[in-house]
Amino acid sequence: MLYTFSQSQYDLAEMTKIWQNLTEQDVVLFWQNGVNFLVKNLTHFRPNLCQVCVLKNDVEARGFMPYFLKDKAIRIVTMDECVTLTEHYHPQLAF
Repeated sequence: MLYTFSQSQYDLAEMTKIWQNLTEQDVVLFWQNGVNFLVKNLTHFRPNLCQVCVLKNDVEARGFMPYFLKDKAIRIVTMDECVTLTEHYHPQLAF
């Protein structure tokens, strides 16, 4: 399943519940303002079983590239790679 997060604010308790239910078959993508949320909460939402991605254009636009270049656990994806994720992971949930 593909989970996408595009907002800068989410309820931490709700996010924790979602995070605890992720499996190795899931991918989480933070994009748009969702990259702001991830930067603010990097210590809480570390990749566990699933793959965690951020959209490169959104990371660069917000000046967050240094945060993600040093964190090899989070994958930086291009828009083309994002499209590929949507093709391979079903169903998709957007938050």
